[in-house]
Amino acid sequence: MGKPLQIPPDLWYRELKNELAICRQGGLFLVLYERAEVKEAIIARLREELPDYFQFLLQLNSLKTEFSTFFNQTFEQTGEHSDIFHVLGIEELSEAAQLEFLRSLQYGRENFKSLGYSLVFWVSPAFVTKLFHVAPDFYHWLNGTYDFTTYQPTGETTYAHQRENFLGSVKTYLEKLIWQYEHWEEVPKTDFLLEVMSRANLHKYYVELSGTDPQGKVWRLDELLDKFLDDPQNSFMTLLGDYGTGKSSFSLHYFIQQARRYLQENTRRIPLFISLKDYPKRVDVPTFLQKEFIEKFQLNFSVAVFQELALAGQFLLLVDGFDEMMSMADKQETVANFKALTRLTFENVQFMTQVEAGRKNKLLMTCRTHYFFSEAQEKKFLQADYTVLYRNYATRSQYQITRVNVRKFDQAQIEEFILKNTGNEAIAQQMLTIIRDTYNLQELSERPLLLNMMVKTLPVLKEKEKINVADLYRVYTDKWIERDDWRSQLTPPGKRQFMWELALKMYQGGGNFSLHYSQLDKPKVEFLKNPGAMSEDYYAYETTTCAFLNRDAEGNYKFIHKSFMEYFVAELFVDSVKKRKVRPLSYWETKQNIRNFMKMMLLGLGLTQNCFPKPSMFRKARWRTPVKS
Repeated sequence: MGKPLQIPPDLWYRELKNELAICRQGGLFLVLYERAEVKEAIIARLREELPDYFQFLLQLNSLKTEFSTFFNQTFEQTGEHSDIFHVLGIEELSEAAQLEFLRSLQYGRENFKSLGYSLVFWVSPAFVTKLFHVAPDFYHWLNGTYDFTTYQPTGETTYAHQRENFLGSVKTYLEKLIWQYEHWEEVPKTDFLLEVMSRANLHKYYVELSGTDPQGKVWRLDELLDKFLDDPQNSFMTLLGDYGTGKSSFSLHYFIQQARRYLQENTRRIPLFISLKDYPKRVDVPTFLQKEFIEKFQLNFSVAVFQELALAGQFLLLVDGFDEMMSMADKQETVANFKALTRLTFENVQFMTQVEAGRKNKLLMTCRTHYFFSEAQEKKFLQADYTVLYRNYATRSQYQITRVNVRKFDQAQIEEFILKNTGNEAIAQQMLTIIRDTYNLQELSERPLLLNMMVKTLPVLKEKEKINVADLYRVYTDKWIERDDWRSQLTPPGKRQFMWELALKMYQGGGNFSLHYSQLDKPKVEFLKNPGAMSEDYYAYETTTCAFLNRDAEGNYKFIHKSFMEYFVAELFVDSVKKRKVRPLSYWETKQNIRNFMKMMLLGLGLTQNCFPKPSMFRKARWRTPVKS
């Protein structure tokens, strides 16, 4: 094949760029070059001028020679669209590996045409003869051939400025987060950059947590995570625990610690905190990254810069609340989301793009224990992924996901928490005595969330002989419903009806634990103190003093913990049973966490779930809130 020298290299470049921008699937491009600096300059320009595409350099070597699966499976490791892969190092393979590679091109049409990305093959003019001799059909499949053997790189690129702007905005973002964390009492709830930070003043009240590794060894979680960051093998860790055991609090605490360290020493990994409450459906990696960096963090995001940093192992991602996604996903979607999150480490891409192993990104993900796969299922799931990762990588690097189980509070942690929250040793001792002398309260106090509720409610509960979790939630929520009544526009029954409707609609929505007030019905007249003076935003005043509900500037409501939604759904169900009204949902159709609340409430009424018809007797019906008597 002769060199098309009659076309100026700059025109070749413009045509290549345009073709790559147009071609979203199965594109094959051949680029001729002789000098390494030419290749580097052209790829750098493409990265700058095609900012919506991830562009990866696939560096072939002796470890990556299963070419029949290599290209077909590559996109699973990076995303499913809008990617460009520059295939490098073909001529550096052994003679036998080169021939195997070329044969895979000759017989790979069916695989190539369905790829979710474009491939750019970089070769010397001398290699073209061998290529078309061994793989003659490849010539007819190409979207274009481009000759840059006479290309002269000119001009400065803006990449260095993009990198500087990105890192500068990360620094500013982390500094603001640290300031909000350390000045918690000065920040209005709606102004926190991270919603999870608004839940509690961890700077003042945080108590260190511990956990057990798969071998049963007990660790301080801070120490275990530090060890994880230094481990050259593992890149993904899951932090498992029951609700209210402090998973989110620890993740935020550790994130702030790492943010401080990064600002002091910028060679450390860049920490990013991501709440999966904002992603109730299937995760698409490119969309996910764009939303996190551009829409939420408002960083000066550059795909090329992010990709460079990710492939250099420069990120620590703390991903909170996988169970928030799972609650509305089916099994297939759950597995897809789990795979997508493992890809956020970029570890798989690093293997394919780097000549030698480098530093890895790290990802810590939190999840309720019973939502996660069992150990056997987890191993089967990971090893069933027979992609190029499994064949060429998993068995060599022993890729695994490390699981850590959060331990509940011990007595020393309970005492520390109560003393920090009361600020008075005498009051703290009184509370500890009540906890010790009340049946089963000691066990409940082992969860930080419930212990915090005890600190706020024990004066009301101290006369009861036995206290269960539902009792704590009832007294804790009653305090808000009854207090500050002078400033509320709703009556106390109206406030509870507001919570029932909010929780039920969130639950009906399948797990998206955020709801705009416009989706709620207008309050009934009997629930309004002064209907004529009611504001257009009916519930705005009701959340200003609510300790378990957040409302942002746009009018979206969120419970600070999913368990409050579960509690109110259960309370609504039990209320409908007491009044013999139409049930909003069947006992048997609810999630386990809601049924647990129901059991406690029903037992308090002298009833059990056995008083309800069996599941087969229920027919699907329109869910509705019981009518007020």
